[in-house]
Amino acid sequence: MTDTDREELRASLMAAVAGEVRFDKMSRVLYSTDASNYQIEPLGVVFPRDADDVAAAVETCSAHSVSVIARGAGSGLAGQAIGEGVVIDCSKHMRALRLDVERRLAKAEPGVVLGELNAQARRAGLQFGPDPASADRACIGGVVGTNATGAHSILYGMTSDHLAAADVVLADGSRTRLEQRAVLRGEPQAAFTDRLYTGLLAVVDEYGDAIERHFPSYWRRAGGYNLDRLLHGVRRSGVVEAQALLAGSEGTLAVATSLELQLVDVPRSRALLVAHFDDPLDPFRAVPALLETGPSAIELVDRRLLDLARQAPGYRDDVAIVVGEPEALLIIEHSGESEAQTRAGLERAQIALRRAGMRGQTVRAVSEDEQERVWRVRKAGLGLLMSMRGDWKPVPGIEDRAVPPDALADYMAEVRALLAAMGIDAAYYAHASAGCIHVRPILDLKTAGGVEQLATLIDETLKLTLRYGGVSSSEHGDGLARSAGNRQQFGDEVYQAMRAVKEVFDPRGLMNPGKVVDAPDPTANLRYGPEYDSTAFAAAFEAHFAYPKDGDITRAIEQCNGAGVCRKLSDGAMCPSYMITLDEEHTTRARANALRAIIDGRLPIETLGEERLEEIMRLCVACKACKSECPSGVDMARLKIEVLAWRNEHLGAPLRSRLFARVHEIERWLSLAAPVANRLTDSPLWPLAAQLLNIDPRRRFPHVAQRTFDDWWRSRESQRAERNVRSTEAGRERPVVALFADTYATFQEPDIGRAAVRLLEAAGYRVVVPKRACCGRPALSQGLIDVAMRGMRANLGYLGPLARQGIPIVVPEPSCASALRDEMPDLMVGPGEADTARRIAESVFTLDEFLTQIAPRSIEFALRQSEALVHVHCHQRSHAGIEPSVGALALVPGLAVRESDAGCCGMAGAFGYQAETYDASIAMAERRLAPLVRAASPESAIIAAGASCRQQIADTTGRPAVHPAVFLAACLADTDGSDAGDTR
Repeated sequence: MTDTDREELRASLMAAVAGEVRFDKMSRVLYSTDASNYQIEPLGVVFPRDADDVAAAVETCSAHSVSVIARGAGSGLAGQAIGEGVVIDCSKHMRALRLDVERRLAKAEPGVVLGELNAQARRAGLQFGPDPASADRACIGGVVGTNATGAHSILYGMTSDHLAAADVVLADGSRTRLEQRAVLRGEPQAAFTDRLYTGLLAVVDEYGDAIERHFPSYWRRAGGYNLDRLLHGVRRSGVVEAQALLAGSEGTLAVATSLELQLVDVPRSRALLVAHFDDPLDPFRAVPALLETGPSAIELVDRRLLDLARQAPGYRDDVAIVVGEPEALLIIEHSGESEAQTRAGLERAQIALRRAGMRGQTVRAVSEDEQERVWRVRKAGLGLLMSMRGDWKPVPGIEDRAVPPDALADYMAEVRALLAAMGIDAAYYAHASAGCIHVRPILDLKTAGGVEQLATLIDETLKLTLRYGGVSSSEHGDGLARSAGNRQQFGDEVYQAMRAVKEVFDPRGLMNPGKVVDAPDPTANLRYGPEYDSTAFAAAFEAHFAYPKDGDITRAIEQCNGAGVCRKLSDGAMCPSYMITLDEEHTTRARANALRAIIDGRLPIETLGEERLEEIMRLCVACKACKSECPSGVDMARLKIEVLAWRNEHLGAPLRSRLFARVHEIERWLSLAAPVANRLTDSPLWPLAAQLLNIDPRRRFPHVAQRTFDDWWRSRESQRAERNVRSTEAGRERPVVALFADTYATFQEPDIGRAAVRLLEAAGYRVVVPKRACCGRPALSQGLIDVAMRGMRANLGYLGPLARQGIPIVVPEPSCASALRDEMPDLMVGPGEADTARRIAESVFTLDEFLTQIAPRSIEFALRQSEALVHVHCHQRSHAGIEPSVGALALVPGLAVRESDAGCCGMAGAFGYQAETYDASIAMAERRLAPLVRAASPESAIIAAGASCRQQIADTTGRPAVHPAVFLAACLADTDGSDAGDTR
């Protein structure tokens, strides 16, 4: 299409659609990939607001003879959601959901996330039966489009078994309802939408016998069109089940605007038996016997996945249930109406394993928390496997084959032999109960040899699958990965029947062409291939950080595999910008895709300095949640620092950035004239000053203390020296701990430093307060890496001797702690620096980590308040999880501790002050955190270790939040709790 034609199309869509239309290069780049191996740049993207918009967009594209690709979350693994036409993304605006509990029915627009549907349905004891692992972000449109299923398919079957009806837009922009409908032969049909049913009836008349003879008999099939359902409906019931054809059609027949789904009861009781195996083939041999016990699921996890889970910060605690180092696990679930029923099921499973000759360890997971931990690892399987660093990745392509369970062991033995003969390692996970094992060969698709190996594996495993009576695609769909094999899978006659169905719905072939039928070669259109080249970028871009795990910055960016976990909404902290905008371009995935397009030359390196990229990076709050919650471990916070640094070096750093970067020095000077400085931010002059700095005047800077922590410490040490206290302590040989009093604990809230000293001394330690410079976090957040490194080099000298002596360094502020242990070791890599930086990083603890992991539990606390709501800083969550924060407060006997699970507070240091991001900052807080704080009882303490978090809570709710040091010091048994900070 010429530029003129594209502009005419864009203008026509702008005139026809009330929603958004984006045809800029960046938007096309962001929608050129999904979670698959593939990459195709579309003409543009439409974000419809309603069914009228969808119809208008499709009609307009039809008038321009342009294809349409319907897209949900873009979490598909086969490339269904990409193509050369116009992408219609229903996930941003079309999210209406209505439940009819009495009829056990959900009516959902295509952008509704399956996890959200289930969250509402469970309040009525209902759920949608199929449960793909991506349910926390997968949209209903995509779930139906791929005929998704999941771990419980032996109970609930496929999505097509639960799809009651669908309102859709057809290829010409007309609308119809797909449902069971009787069609009278010979009756005149005026409209295209009416002729659709008689057209399908004609397909049955012509191809029915061939479908009866040749259609695959194995039930767990997501590929092709559901011609078996069409045939049986007509011949057995006299109806055309048009809605069943929509399931699995991947947008090739119509675009759904509303879907009616039948719901099922939530089991009242569930329990897991985790069976350990030392022989990699034994799990497959055990499946048939286990199926006879009536399980609701049997899932496989192999050793490679377990090893990766142990290395991932967000998942390592979840594999504690695993005993030793087995080659594989089977997760066997039994469910029912009572605990007795599920316990009996687990007993039957254990007996079946013994009778089958399996003697490995078995562990039960009965509590809800234990089960959730096991399922988290299983559902994160793909992402965890993709966390492998470097160019060799466990790639999709052959991962969706399925065979009858009785043939599973023999099939897998042959697959393993094939891989061994080709010298290819592989990883395994998936749904053993349904004979679906996701085999992921580890290949380098950047090489011609790797692509050739994938092509060979696709061909050979398809032959094996068909020989064992299986199916090519069992839940991930056809897309670009498997559609080319459908003629071989179904045979010529049935394949022609599929083409005929496509022609009935889409006579001009404009609906997501190249999927299901008439597909390109599965090794075409690869995201990575032999032509992929990042050398020009590597020569032009000088990274500041070392990337020891990845090798270099290009591979750190490429670490994003597109799975879209950053689009989840239900829990965790990632990704706060997507949670408030519901816009793909504000996901971690989009930011990585934009940077990858610069790496491979689709966008010039000058894009780093352009406004469009700045828009995409702007709402990243550098929370580091992606580092732990993204199973692939993408560290977008660090990549954003690199981008900002490039912009500063080439475009110059704004005054505001230079001031925020030096907040430590500025506050030191302001503290000398604290009363005057504090009056300025409270005065009518503040809005003018804020405007000059492009700061939102609704934010007020925290007051600086007239008496800083350092002032107090020097005075205290002088008094103690006079009383000879230190020599007395030395005589008792108290262990030493260093307190790194950060900017906030020094200049803004010195009571935090005082309280920390009191706690550490109560734990039996002698506290030293070393000289220190700024940790570097404020400068890093502005991309002023040179400023950060000056402070870090100073800290090497101040803290290095302590670390070499094995003295722990306690840092009250989580963001400062993360700068010292995450960023500093990868910036301080020069001769003589690297070892010292590493030692300091290993010595750094937040206060709650130190109290729960290092300090003896000899501190005596008394209950001062009955309950506490604790909000865990994102950097704490990404490094150590929530356990230390909750555990430190649990040291107070009788205290009821509740963690907010509210994700990012949205303040993020300077982010919450900036005029252009203030509204987003408040929206992040108002999404979960602020309502939780407002709802907390007046008797509940609000606790947050992060200075930004405390300020955001105060600004949005009016309730003060305290640092855990202050709260815990007030609970010390030898104080009345009235002044936690006074340690005289």
